[in-house]
Amino acid sequence: MPTFFQEIASLFGLNEPARQQQQSRPNPIEKKSKQNNSITHFFEMGYKALRYIDPSSTRVALRNIYIKDKTLFGCDGHRALIAKVDVPFDDVVIPASLFKNVKHATVSSIKLSQDRKYLLINGQKYPEPIVTEAYPDMTACIPKSFTHLMQLSRQQLMTAVHAALAQAEEKKHGLVFKFRNGRLSITPMSAKNGHVVPQTIAVFCKSSFEDFGLDGKYLLRILQDTNGDSIRIKKNGSLQALVIEGEDETRFLLMPLRVTEHQQHYSQVA
Repeated sequence: MPTFFQEIASLFGLNEPARQQQQSRPNPIEKKSKQNNSITHFFEMGYKALRYIDPSSTRVALRNIYIKDKTLFGCDGHRALIAKVDVPFDDVVIPASLFKNVKHATVSSIKLSQDRKYLLINGQKYPEPIVTEAYPDMTACIPKSFTHLMQLSRQQLMTAVHAALAQAEEKKHGLVFKFRNGRLSITPMSAKNGHVVPQTIAVFCKSSFEDFGLDGKYLLRILQDTNGDSIRIKKNGSLQALVIEGEDETRFLLMPLRVTEHQQHYSQVA
């Protein structure tokens, strides 16, 4: 039982510093659990980023995954996945094969070798070396502010994009997006026949959106990888990349397609 002096000390909060010091001591079990969760998240995001790289690119860096400022990047030049990760290395291009080969393995630790040439997985050297080719400056592709913001249902957009692609010519995935009176209309750029049925959904928009084009298959992939019921689409000019966000910290970039006067043909904006 507490003594009289302990009760008085407790009453006036004199034991508070000691209690705070005890509570602030790191719990080794919690620390280990947090580390394991960070590693699991890192591999989940890396495996997902494999869908956004170009294995046939002439640029070796774009065939692999980049880590910079606790952010993971997977990019093929037309679209990108950007996810926050917590790993003990920075400014490193990681071989994409890592995420394929270690997908089902149990990883308790990951770090760089002292010479920064290899990754150490559970203390063992991963055989494929770190990529030495410099990665593009991704921060230059991400605007700091946006003039247009649209918020809408992820599931409704997926349904509308599926329906619009079903009306498009074979292997023609370009879609035109028009915002009018609080609704977003989606039509194929190259229809199977002269008659198309626009797919419309209600959206919340802070400012008017000029018409823009997107690759429907790329957009579907992003929507499938986005978490949450609601998404936000942010953009500036018609030729700048759109930023698509779900309800977590993961972001996606998607380059627009050029919309011609008759909206029958499109070219990829480089």
